[in-house]
Amino acid sequence: MRSTLRHAVLALTAASIAALGALSVPAASAAARASHTEYGPPVRLGAGTARTYLVSEGSTPLEIGVVVDAAATESLPASPPTDGHHCYDVNGDGRINPVTECAGGYYLPLHLPSDAPAPYRWVLLNWNPSGHGPVGMYDTPHFDMHFYVVPRSAVDAIGYGTCGQLVACDQVPEVAAPLPAKYVPSGYPPALKQTVEVAMGDHLDNDAGFKNGATFVYGSLDGRIAFLEPMIQRDALRQTPAGGPRQCQPVAQPAAWQRSGWYPTSYCLGQTADGGYQVSLDGLVRRHRS
Repeated sequence: MRSTLRHAVLALTAASIAALGALSVPAASAAARASHTEYGPPVRLGAGTARTYLVSEGSTPLEIGVVVDAAATESLPASPPTDGHHCYDVNGDGRINPVTECAGGYYLPLHLPSDAPAPYRWVLLNWNPSGHGPVGMYDTPHFDMHFYVVPRSAVDAIGYGTCGQLVACDQVPEVAAPLPAKYVPSGYPPALKQTVEVAMGDHLDNDAGFKNGATFVYGSLDGRIAFLEPMIQRDALRQTPAGGPRQCQPVAQPAAWQRSGWYPTSYCLGQTADGGYQVSLDGLVRRHRS
């Protein structure tokens, strides 16, 4: 009797463990099914395309980013160093020097997926085959990924001129109006008039240069955050394993937020399985205006 009872108990225990194990698999699978990726429309870059994407789990956004496909990475334009869309005759001699009188490199506005969370409105991808200033910091081939939280019309209203980076001088004080202190992330300035750029806005940099091939820039316009920008060296992307783990770095946080929405705690770079490039805002957390 005792032997029979012991075997019965052991059999019941084994069955219970098996049942618990079986229950854990569908739970994990359900979580995996809930995570999905949505893409924005592709835009031509070289012989390939670039497009935005959004990863969500249910209704919760996890990351928002840009993918440059393999065909584009293998055919990135290099000469001239700009597409010529944002140039100004600074010297007034009737000729444009593409190195000193053009801004933005190759300029690609991208639409976001339809379910993109607030506060994001659109993305501006810039491919800079020669980099840009300051010399010794950012003058290497790299991508600027501007995730805008203001409409494109606000950016297009920045006029051309000879101040900053081809900005109309009378607009610089307004475009580069300082951010209130509580909205300035640690290590960043409230404004930088010399980095005001036409068709973009003001660039607030922490002066760290490229750290591990990347850096993070906050952009402002009229005293408000206008964009969040990972700047990523092409060589840093090339050095990540195709389809392998991405490299992530933390994003400095301000004490308060001007707009409610989902903001990153990190940004990541890597290669897709087919050799494309991927850059994203990650670890999105819901913040409230304060």
